Amino acid sequence: MTDNTMQTNASTFPTFNIGGDLTVNRLGYGAMRLTGQPGNFGPFHDWEGGEKLLRRAVELGVNFIDTAEAYGPGFNEELIAGALYPYKEGVVIATKGGIIKTAPDDIRPDGRPENLRRGCEASLQRLKVDCIDLYQLHRPDPKVPLVESVGMLADLQKEGKIRHIGLSNVTIEQIESARGIVNIASVQNRLNLAERSGEDVLDYCTKHGIAFIPYSPLGANPLKHGAPLANAEGTLSEIAHQRGVKSSQIALAWMLHRANNIIVIPGTTTIAHLEENIAAASIVLTQQEIQMLNQIKVKLMDAQYPQVSELKVNTDEAIIRQLTQQWLEAWSPKAEPFDIQKLRPLFSQGEILVFDDMSEQVAVMHSWDEYQKQWEPFMQQFAYWEIQFEDELKVTVEGNFAFTTFTWVGGGRFKDGREIPAKQHGTHVWNKQNNQWVIVHEHLTVG
Repeated sequence: MTDNTMQTNASTFPTFNIGGDLTVNRLGYGAMRLTGQPGNFGPFHDWEGGEKLLRRAVELGVNFIDTAEAYGPGFNEELIAGALYPYKEGVVIATKGGIIKTAPDDIRPDGRPENLRRGCEASLQRLKVDCIDLYQLHRPDPKVPLVESVGMLADLQKEGKIRHIGLSNVTIEQIESARGIVNIASVQNRLNLAERSGEDVLDYCTKHGIAFIPYSPLGANPLKHGAPLANAEGTLSEIAHQRGVKSSQIALAWMLHRANNIIVIPGTTTIAHLEENIAAASIVLTQQEIQMLNQIKVKLMDAQYPQVSELKVNTDEAIIRQLTQQWLEAWSPKAEPFDIQKLRPLFSQGEILVFDDMSEQVAVMHSWDEYQKQWEPFMQQFAYWEIQFEDELKVTVEGNFAFTTFTWVGGGRFKDGREIPAKQHGTHVWNKQNNQWVIVHEHLTVG
């Protein structure tokens, strides 16, 4: 049972000044879950209930609410305006742009200046404001120079449509590049008690007075329900049990203790969980408890990925690069017989979406067995096949999803003697399932 002595009003909790002049309570609310499912697509099924939850959050002192054009898309911003407009003095609505979402599983970055302008102006209308307090680039677009995307945000700021500019899903190098153009007030990256490979970005933000907004503070998958840290066992649950609170509350309290520029934005669709989350901000952890919780990262990382735990890069990115190299090697048997079983550990054992125009494969495969049945006969026609990456592998990690893009070149010959020159552009969508990265979408086109 939750400790009844804990406060459930965020207005009494520590604050942070975003951009030096926008004061918010450090326990906020992430509104993404108030959308249709699956995939946070479409309007929230209980529109009136969503409005009540948002009003309750503000009643309890929450004055920082995070949303994005991609949530819905658009419906989330409309729900917030419907619930809270005209906004109470001091309430900050932060939103994001630069993502195009046409279906639950079709999420693409679009950082073109014209798209960012369109998105910002559409968000202004949906939120019913003349100026957005904090507008964030949702994700850098690898096809658009970052300076162009950030340059447009700077223009919109000069026009009075944006008060402060933030970035999301970025590296230190990208933050520094953006700061060369305009002041960056916030960074929103994935970080939580169990996933801390991005702490270097947090430390950079702390040093430079930039707000850090960790998304998925309870380890949730952005496209699925559930929060792993809410049901975690071991040290986290032991400390929670001793205090008579929930594991999720201890995890949130740790985030607030980690750095004074962190603004935590747990999301939920129930008022009961909302109140629990807000109450977490009144928990004062002891130094011993903090040290015990800090060790969770080390134990998880060393146990799961000992081969990359010392790398000075994003650990998940390093793993994805390693696995993609394994994928390439499995597809490049040279004169050896093709062994599809080498691919099995790399793919989801459930649904896999495949598009390949060389073999004319376009299908949703509902199991690994289907994938094997489709591909093995085709590859067994090869007498020789060797490929290699033509350029650098591009990897983007967002929560429990990762995206790799690449071009491979090479060729081979069929057993009947026909030569096969080849060049293909590829994209993989990876999903972390049971702490293992697996491919859930494979898209290959001849180039």
